[in-house]
Amino acid sequence: MKKNLSLLLLFVTFLTYADKVVIYNTTDMHGVARSAGTPGGFLPVTEKIRLQREKEGFDQTLYIDCGDLFQGTAASYADRGRGAVAALNHAKCDVWVPGNHDFEFTIPVLKERIREFKGTFLAGNLTFLSGPEVVKWKMFERGGLRIAVIGLTNQYLDTWLFDLPGKGIRVIEMQTALDSMMKEILIARPDAIVLAVHAGQYAAKRFRGGLSLDRLLKRYPQINLVLGGHSHECVPGLRLKRSGIRYAQAGHRAGGFIRAAIEKKGRITVVSEWIPAMSSDPVPQWITVPAEDKTLLTKNAPSVDGSNLEKSSIPFFHAAIRKAFPDVKAVFHGPLSKYSFNGGAFSRRELFRICPFENTVILASLTPAQIHKVFSAYGGSPRCSGVRRDGPLKLVLDDGTVLKNEKTRFLCAFNSYDAASGGLRLPVMKTILSDPDAGAKDTGILIRDILEQYIRGL
Repeated sequence: MKKNLSLLLLFVTFLTYADKVVIYNTTDMHGVARSAGTPGGFLPVTEKIRLQREKEGFDQTLYIDCGDLFQGTAASYADRGRGAVAALNHAKCDVWVPGNHDFEFTIPVLKERIREFKGTFLAGNLTFLSGPEVVKWKMFERGGLRIAVIGLTNQYLDTWLFDLPGKGIRVIEMQTALDSMMKEILIARPDAIVLAVHAGQYAAKRFRGGLSLDRLLKRYPQINLVLGGHSHECVPGLRLKRSGIRYAQAGHRAGGFIRAAIEKKGRITVVSEWIPAMSSDPVPQWITVPAEDKTLLTKNAPSVDGSNLEKSSIPFFHAAIRKAFPDVKAVFHGPLSKYSFNGGAFSRRELFRICPFENTVILASLTPAQIHKVFSAYGGSPRCSGVRRDGPLKLVLDDGTVLKNEKTRFLCAFNSYDAASGGLRLPVMKTILSDPDAGAKDTGILIRDILEQYIRGL
């Protein structure tokens, strides 16, 4: 009798877990270890996920991160994302899909973080030209279900990062990648398919008409759940109108995470919710991240008004670039944040708030006609310095040179984000800098570094 009862309990336990998998998801944590003033950060969020998975059973759960894991804080820059990857490993994260900012610490650094990650780095539309080979999709057996997980990075990577081929990267469109992968996946006969993608529901119309994930996914009704990112939206869960597929997105800066459940009871059902971080959430003590760097750079920095373009940080950037590259005739650069500063003592903390991205200096020799187009695209002063408009069709350099001789080229400087088109906000840049005679070159020198040197001299 006892033996029969034990078998019955075992059978009931099997029925309870065999047809359900719980999926945890984070995205766009941007190197935030602990949020300032509000609950959250990758330390408490990943620990909360780990404890929940431990309770439910790691063999019954999956944890997927949809990218932009690091880059965005001074601490993350200091350890180049090591702490964030350690936090994923601590929670036994199964999948990491890269976001556009995960490439900003350079490709060698990204590859180093990939080697440290104990789960699977997944991106079906990404190729490293010099290796390693990137896994496109992977089958997981959890909770008695076979779950195929597809990873996709954002297909517009080349509009944010300058010269992808030069960096040894190739990215193809998501539809092309999905068309190829879905054939393999359907042959493998999974119980459910999850798409983890570093993209939101919609892309701006400037991106070749605007990508709608829903419109794209109508081609693939076999997908059961989409976990998104990039756009920083918080979407606990909804049904996409065209495809009917469940979509969820975990917000940004580790303010919470998605918990989704896929269950098979004759047919597949999917539910999801967003779970916010709480101030009482525990933090793993053994993972260390660098403290915020408050090294004083100067006591005499001028004030910055982030709400006023004329009084913003733009003069800092232009003066720093011109000092570092004295042969440059014109600088094209806008503000990188809306941070305001009252003047006086200026530390690395303020530096990172004014310059939060890993942009490098791009140099190119342009003709007068090309400079006219760039000047118009930037809207003139104050984003443009070293050159001014004198009448509707005339541009003059600071030294009085009138830009009219098309046989003469002038050295110009940009940041790498703008040079890549600034997310297609500056589409003319792609055309101009692809001109071989322009000799566009990524110096590899961080704008933040030359800005620091300039500010130290104030």
